[in-house]
This record gives sequence, structure tokens and C-alpha cells, in this order.
Amino acid sequence: MKQTYYFLRSAPYDYILPGRTLYQSFDDVARRKSDPPLRKNANVLFLEQIPHISAKQYLVLYAPSKRSKQTAEFFEKATMREEPLLAEIEYSMQQVIDEELFYDSTGKPDIMRARQSFVDSFIHNTLEEPYREVIGRIEKLLDQLKQEQYSTIMLISHGFFLKVIESYIRDKGIVDDPIQLKFYFTGETETFHFCEGFIAEQQNRHVRILSYVRNKI
Repeated sequence: MKQTYYFLRSAPYDYILPGRTLYQSFDDVARRKSDPPLRKNANVLFLEQIPHISAKQYLVLYAPSKRSKQTAEFFEKATMREEPLLAEIEYSMQQVIDEELFYDSTGKPDIMRARQSFVDSFIHNTLEEPYREVIGRIEKLLDQLKQEQYSTIMLISHGFFLKVIESYIRDKGIVDDPIQLKFYFTGETETFHFCEGFIAEQQNRHVRILSYVRNKI
């Protein structure tokens, strides 16, 4: 059976938590100490962005976070299920970049530097979740999807993990040579904005990228 997969990041939520700096907020969310909800009216942007789904029946799998579940609930007529394999890569900000290096000389967050540090830490195996374990999750997820009895599956997850899934589908060489990941994920730009992602197709046990889902606004 041919299947179509829609890998999507969640609808918008606020990065800065009440009473916390941006760095502290990133760390709290990364370590699962906080689980922010979606912004009010986040469904408006999400429903404007998602591609048209022609399937009458489809499955929605979502990462175990409040923002992923709330995004999944926008698909009112779909079968929904939490999927732990879609969780974001485990890390802490201290494993990525020190707080004083997170801000530039003017006090502005240097987000690009932080993303690049994340990529370096990930491929050099210094994050909470080892590189090979992340790859193993992706392999298990794709194998599991092939067993589902749905031709259309929506997957709601998080930016970093989605980018590694995309890279894995494009190039299995990243499995044994993590440095190759930098060809697809340098950290110079954001992985996916809210509501963005990519569409993939599985046929004869081969998965390929079809197109990207990009913000229209």
C-alpha cells in the first residue's frame, strides 16, 4: 500500500515562559520542566497552512507534548494517537551553549549561534540523547508507519527532530557519518517555522520526500 506522510511542526506557542528569560525558557522546555500550550487562536494559522487532505480517513500521530496534542486536535475527524517516538531530541541548554554566550554584546539572543552549537553537540554526541538513539527512533518510527492501515498519516512533532527525520530520508549516510548531517542541517537557519514541515511518500518500503509545507503568510 502506498502511504503519504505529512510531517508537521506544531502551531504557534510562546517561546518565553512567564518569569523566565528566553534562555531559561528554552532550557525548561527542552528538559520537559515546562510544557507550554499553544497561543490563543493558533488554530487559525494552522488551518490556513496545512495542505488539502483528500483522504476520508487518516491517522494523526503526535509527540507527547501539550502543544503537539493541541495541534493534533485541530483535525477533528481524524483518528488520533500519542506517539512517543515523535518526541523532541532530549537535551539541555547547558549542553548546547552557555547562557553568557547565548547573548551577543548588545544583549540580544544569538539564535543562529545557539542552533549551530546544537548541531555540533548533536553530531558529537554530547546531548542528553545520543545521536545513534535518535537515529534508532527514526528507523523504528518509519518501520512502524509501514504497518499502519492508513494511506494518509499526519505526524506532529518538533523542529529539530523533524529536520533529522528529513535528513535521514534523504541520505542514509548520516547514520554512520554524523558529519554528513551538516549538509542538510547547518543551524544557520530555523529548521521549520510553526506549521511547516514536509510531505513524504512510502511505496514498496521506500520512503522519499515529495515537497515542503511552507508558511503562506
